Amino acid sequence: MKTRLHVGMILMCSLMVFTTTLSASQEGRGLRMFDQTIKKACGTNAFEFARTHTQAEWKSLYESNGLDAELKKICPEAKPFKEEYKPDLYAFLHAVAKDSGKILGA
Repeated sequence: MKTRLHVGMILMCSLMVFTTTLSASQEGRGLRMFDQTIKKACGTNAFEFARTHTQAEWKSLYESNGLDAELKKICPEAKPFKEEYKPDLYAFLHAVAKDSGKILGA
């Protein structure tokens, strides 16, 4: 019985670490995608762009498929994101939104 409990605890801890790592890598890919595709057309960096909305606002835009419209509103020269990159972009935008609590440059 104790062995099963130990194995279960190890499995749960491993799963928690894996999900945290996966989330961090999505944010990094979102930042990279922004820098590679939008930064020049937008004339701003990804962090300034992300801080134009709160986490709830970014979530609402993502869930209603409004990321492209918002991107066009803030950066008219930018091309829309490919569908496959939107989850990564959203992960980054949500992570550094103006109410995220992250301090830039720290």
